[in-house]
Amino acid sequence: MNVSKGLIALSMALLIVACTNKYEQPAKDALASAEKALTEARDDAKEFAQEELAQAEETYARMKAKYEDKQYKDVVGDTSIFNERMTALKDMVVVRQTQITTATKQWEESLSVEVPKKIEAIETRFKALKPNRLPKDVTKEAYESAKASIDAIKADWAAAQAAHAEGRAIEAAEKARAVEAKAQEVSQQLAIPPA
Repeated sequence: MNVSKGLIALSMALLIVACTNKYEQPAKDALASAEKALTEARDDAKEFAQEELAQAEETYARMKAKYEDKQYKDVVGDTSIFNERMTALKDMVVVRQTQITTATKQWEESLSVEVPKKIEAIETRFKALKPNRLPKDVTKEAYESAKASIDAIKADWAAAQAAHAEGRAIEAAEKARAVEAKAQEVSQQLAIPPA
């Protein structure tokens, strides 16, 4: 009887080892693939998708810890989570690169040309106005408001240009669009006809 109990215990131990080892190679392969995917995506992700990179690295670290604890089945199970994180990371990289391309194109094709023209038109109109003899379509309040806004517009435009020079295309385009909107408002206050 003791021999039967011993054989049953041995059989159970071998079954557990066999089941555990069944997932060892797939877990090892999953870790290798995950590490390779992270290595290939890391440079772009550091620039365009830091949050998504952190999530993918966290999932990879968890998988690696489970592998070291011989929880091979859990490593294989976490592969789908890791893949979802990598998909999100790659998607965000594409989105950010597209935004940068769009912002750069906008800057080059319109903002860098149109915004300075609007600022110049505002300054020219403002210099031509006499505060004590304003035309009927420009109120004293509008004149004073425009006066206060001109320096701010020029400073904001300088900030947009600096952002562009430093390679921050999205920020530069956003700042330039804000300047353009403010310049439009001041143009209306000074009764500058649309170009």
